[in-house]
Amino acid sequence: MKKLGLILSCLFAFATIRGQVPEDIRLTIERYLETLETNADYTQIYEDLTAFIDKPVNLNKATADELLNFPLITPVQATGIVAHREKYGPFLHISELQVLGFTPEQIRALQIFVSINPNAADILKTFGKSLSQGKWEWVNTLKRRYPDPGEAYAGDLFQASTRLRYTQAGRYSFGITAEKDPGELWWKNGPDYLSAHAAVYNLGAVKTLVAGDYLLSIGQGLVMGSGIGIGKSASVLNIKRAQPALKAYRGVNEFLFLRGMAATLKFRKWELTTATARNALNARLGDTASFGNSFTSVDLDGLHRNNAELAGKAVLDRRMNGMWLNHTGRIGNAGMGLTHFQTNLAPEKSEDLYKLFYPSGKTQTFFHAWQGHTLGRLHLFSEFARQLEQGINAISAGALISLGKWTELALHYRDYSPGFISPFSTSFGNSPQNERGFYTGIKVNFTRKISLSHYSDLWVQPWLNSRLYAPSYNTEMLWQLDIAVTKKTQMYLRMRQLNRPISEAAGALKATEMYSVRMLRANIAAQVSELSRIELRAEHSLNTTNGIKEKSSLFYAEYTGRLKKSKTQLIARYTLFNISGYYNRIYAYENQLLYDFGTVGFYGKGQSAYLLLTKNLSKKVKAGIRLATSNSVNSEGEASIGQRIFAQIIWKP
Repeated sequence: MKKLGLILSCLFAFATIRGQVPEDIRLTIERYLETLETNADYTQIYEDLTAFIDKPVNLNKATADELLNFPLITPVQATGIVAHREKYGPFLHISELQVLGFTPEQIRALQIFVSINPNAADILKTFGKSLSQGKWEWVNTLKRRYPDPGEAYAGDLFQASTRLRYTQAGRYSFGITAEKDPGELWWKNGPDYLSAHAAVYNLGAVKTLVAGDYLLSIGQGLVMGSGIGIGKSASVLNIKRAQPALKAYRGVNEFLFLRGMAATLKFRKWELTTATARNALNARLGDTASFGNSFTSVDLDGLHRNNAELAGKAVLDRRMNGMWLNHTGRIGNAGMGLTHFQTNLAPEKSEDLYKLFYPSGKTQTFFHAWQGHTLGRLHLFSEFARQLEQGINAISAGALISLGKWTELALHYRDYSPGFISPFSTSFGNSPQNERGFYTGIKVNFTRKISLSHYSDLWVQPWLNSRLYAPSYNTEMLWQLDIAVTKKTQMYLRMRQLNRPISEAAGALKATEMYSVRMLRANIAAQVSELSRIELRAEHSLNTTNGIKEKSSLFYAEYTGRLKKSKTQLIARYTLFNISGYYNRIYAYENQLLYDFGTVGFYGKGQSAYLLLTKNLSKKVKAGIRLATSNSVNSEGEASIGQRIFAQIIWKP
């Protein structure tokens, strides 16, 4: 073993000087060598591996014999590499070895000893062959709500959408989506909303190339985080934005995406992303004195049902151009970039004092830099951004720390200056501007079956806010105890406490008062048989404002099952609620049809239920229907009754 240690030390000292062997790769190869017999010729292994460092074996060119003689590839894996290459063409990325059974650790260990290096002809040949191996999907969804709103709209009251996709994971994605909301015309010079994209991945130096609608996420989302950012939740360690930088957009939300072209190019440890976009947005124009030259707000609901809403359709033209460079090293990554926005109209100047620092021109240019590095059990990440026109800064910084086998800690600091407003900011916190706060999250695993999660978030809004006429101080805390009762039964107990100021109705006097909420939840889910599952939830909240206490409660029971000897799945839920007012709403996620999602806010006193049925009509066709009903009475005694019916057909030829 001393000889083994000496050889490993020499080999990896040599390779580390060249800056190529991370610690986890060294340990992986060391474990491999330790499985050899003690009388193995370590000197020969050392020389072989050293030779491969100088001249990596090309997986796209190596013969079966050459692969069989490679020390870190088994005979079965060598045969699989050749067979895969002959059937699907050259490898475009080393990560493709996962389909042959290589683990991520094995792939990382191989990185300094093998190469891919397909030439342009190989790349085009492989891509051309893969185009015939994609999968089609066509999804049609129709929704209707009752009763009718009683208003005159241009179109019918159905919500309808159709989506067509042709994809192969990790290679390409082509798609088109058309949609209309209730009250909109389905077709007038085309559908009310139309989205399309064409994207290719891992094509030589091109990591990602998208034309059409796309999402872009840079750093921690201070400036560029198109899509929906993940906020605080019971996953208390989930504080870092860690999603792909560039990907195609396939949703029906009409303002969260960018429309144009973007590409990420990869050169060894460097990645260059460049993008351009032009979006037509709905907006409300300014007063008559500046009519046509300014806008007061951007409408984000995407509704075009009557003349007033149609008048503001696509009147605001927003352009985005940006370039970002990122370097990935042995212990992490760092990068920087410029993002520029320009609109055809300027925001109208407002007399509201809380908007004092808001942008006032037609352009916004952001410089931002970010990093993420791992040092042992400590992972540090951050992003700094500066809006150049106004000289306004923002910073988001955090740490993820492993305190041992059973405990993990998350820390996050944010300082978003008043008026730091980027159209695509999804940074961690409660507001992307006018906020300074510190977050602490911890998860303790007492046993493999019992864990406790907790976070505390303290933040201040140093300037005025909408309907809040003074700087504010806020606190929020959550505790959740998770218990795996059995392999098929899980439960959790949660308490959440929130304290924040709200405006007080005091005539001409503008004042604030503290609003406090304490919520308790018990949830249990059990797999009662191979075909069925039940979930029960009880939730209680106590809301206190100016010494006045209001209690609210919610209970639901849900059944999920598959009919015996059938391809029909059923989800049914019944909910009872008694909630004192609109601002005391209790939220609960509800199951939807494919590509739909929704969290419902309950208030008033009443009940609701829904039934979701999906069935495979054939190998290629799947159908779904969702029926929902609710009735409630609010605190003023007004009754509300509603029914909804959703239907969907999915075709996968």
